[in-house]
Amino acid sequence: MSPSSPVAIKEIEAIRTSLKNSVREGTGWAVMIGFGESYISAFAEFLKATTFQMGLLTSVPQLLSAILQLFAVKTTHVIPSRKRIVVISVMLQALTWLVIIGISYITKNVYLLVAMVSLYFIFGAFSIPAWTSWMGDLVPERIRGRYFGNRNRTIGMVSGSGVILGGIILHFLSILNTWLAFTVLFSIAFLGRTVSGLILTRQYEPVVLLETPRKFGFFPFLKKITQENFGVFSLFVMGMLFSVYLAVPLFVIFWLRHMHFSYFQLMTLMATTSISSFTAMKYWGRYADLYGNRWVMNASAWIITLLPGLWVAVYFLPPQYYFPIAVCIQMFGGASWAGYNLASANYVYDTVPQKDRLRYVSYHNAMKGAAVFSGSLLGGWMGGTSIHIQGMTDIEPTGILMVFTVSTLLRFGFLTGYFPRVKEARVRREIPAPIRFAAFVPMQGLVIDPIIGLNRTLQQFRSRLQKLWKKMEP
Repeated sequence: MSPSSPVAIKEIEAIRTSLKNSVREGTGWAVMIGFGESYISAFAEFLKATTFQMGLLTSVPQLLSAILQLFAVKTTHVIPSRKRIVVISVMLQALTWLVIIGISYITKNVYLLVAMVSLYFIFGAFSIPAWTSWMGDLVPERIRGRYFGNRNRTIGMVSGSGVILGGIILHFLSILNTWLAFTVLFSIAFLGRTVSGLILTRQYEPVVLLETPRKFGFFPFLKKITQENFGVFSLFVMGMLFSVYLAVPLFVIFWLRHMHFSYFQLMTLMATTSISSFTAMKYWGRYADLYGNRWVMNASAWIITLLPGLWVAVYFLPPQYYFPIAVCIQMFGGASWAGYNLASANYVYDTVPQKDRLRYVSYHNAMKGAAVFSGSLLGGWMGGTSIHIQGMTDIEPTGILMVFTVSTLLRFGFLTGYFPRVKEARVRREIPAPIRFAAFVPMQGLVIDPIIGLNRTLQQFRSRLQKLWKKMEP
């Protein structure tokens, strides 16, 4: 087909429109994340969940969604359209918010909450392989880093705003009725995801033959996992996620129960993460196109490795320093996670052929889910233990502090011991040092952007004053 033929021109225009619609669809998803998913742990804490139940809340949904990832490829034989798979999954995921509200209000049972949240994650995860394959055909390779960087930046702005507004709603409505506050939040999450699903129905789906991938089952994939670059990459991601999710279920409990933060302060910490994430996102996307996704992962992972250890250090400071330092930690954490998530997602596009993408993404996500499950479950159990250390008997959350320490050590181990085996899929220009890269990009987004923005604002203000002054001259 000639690029100048009417059919080709029509397809190019459909792809451009779909890429714009994908950003709009992402904002609906971001509303759900900001108002809903961000406050699931706070809702569980409101229901008096234990550290072990918090571990279950994080781990069980991930395990079940990981298992179903292995069947995602087979759905293309029943439902050949990737678009239809995604839309159905998204709409079902939206409905789970209404189920969570109703079942939790009637039973007030944390274990049933775990079951309902599992459904939510299952429907979301079921759409990921099809969506990833679909978007891989829509986004040109040469602009992939910039496009997803800008898309994630927009999504981060919306989700950050959702976290802020959700925290305000939770803070003030909980004074009257906490149940009403969470009902409002989860209802907004339902509406956001529903809008996302409706926009997806308008996106263009290129005609691609999906029925001819290599016949490569999950267990044969595992047997040869160290022989392929994508397999080595999957093992690294799995190890990092296991290390990270040892600590993840415990943060909300640590903040609310042991650092005694309010809901408003909790909202501020989550909003700081979102704001710093979308602020740094465009820089990560630009540098991913310049230097490669592997190096962006490497640079951002260095900061990610240090995060739980910083929380241990903060706990031993006077309480008046808790919150301001916590905001700083979340700021750099959000910026670094933005780069890591963007680069690791785009690395999949770089390393997997189009015809195998759906299958390999399913296997990759299944491994990630297994890592999240095992890490969260182990972390939740370890966090509830009480360790008696001579001279430290007055330190209450010894189990949580131990988990944060172990998480830091494991992250460092995987980053220094295993990541060097991951190879860059596309050769780029000369690579800067990862440590300098890690320090520069977050600062570029968090410091340079505001300074440049302030300078432009002052210049515009001065220009308007000059124009007004000229008009007032006789």
